[in-house]
Amino acid sequence: MKRLCGYILALTLCLGPVMAMADGAPFDVRDLMSANQFHNTGLDKLSQDQIAALNATLPALAPLTGTGKPFDLRDAMTVNQFRKAGLDGLSAEQMTALNSWVKSSLHAKDETPTVSQAPLPAPVAAPSASTAAAFGAAMLAPSTPEPKKIESRISGSFTGWSGKTLFRLENGQVWQQAEPGVFAAKMQDPTVVIKKLAFGYLLTIPGDSDTVFVRRIH
Repeated sequence: MKRLCGYILALTLCLGPVMAMADGAPFDVRDLMSANQFHNTGLDKLSQDQIAALNATLPALAPLTGTGKPFDLRDAMTVNQFRKAGLDGLSAEQMTALNSWVKSSLHAKDETPTVSQAPLPAPVAAPSASTAAAFGAAMLAPSTPEPKKIESRISGSFTGWSGKTLFRLENGQVWQQAEPGVFAAKMQDPTVVIKKLAFGYLLTIPGDSDTVFVRRIH
């Protein structure tokens, strides 16, 4: 009996560090996805550096997957994060599969309830004369809600963008390239989608993986 207990103790001492390493292992989508999921999302085509960039970004997005709203990595990641992870090369079907996996997998890990002490309310300062005068002023001139995206066309021949390119849309709006970059194209009357993100407006040509940030000038 003493010999058996000795064996158990030795086994525990040997396996202890291994188990600790497993518990503290860095996040890696390849440890969480099945082979079919890895293939269907297109991640099997990414380089090691791109997988590493994706692994570094995804854990921080977990709180965004539990809001109940449709989840899209293109809204949650910056342009540099999106491109560094190689996601701009995925097809529409692969992006849909990846968004679905991220929302279901990361949200499932974030559903464990936690008990935390509610912060004490901050003292409410008495309003000054100027702030009191502005109270409710927004109701006098309510702003029109802005849509999340618009779709229009660029009339005529379109050759891409090269720095400060102007985009004259069929709906009368004029937008200008707001970030460095060059994209060569040869299209006639292409459809464009401009999407409002938390940090700017992103122009996309449906069916093409290239995107560019723009600002409206007219």
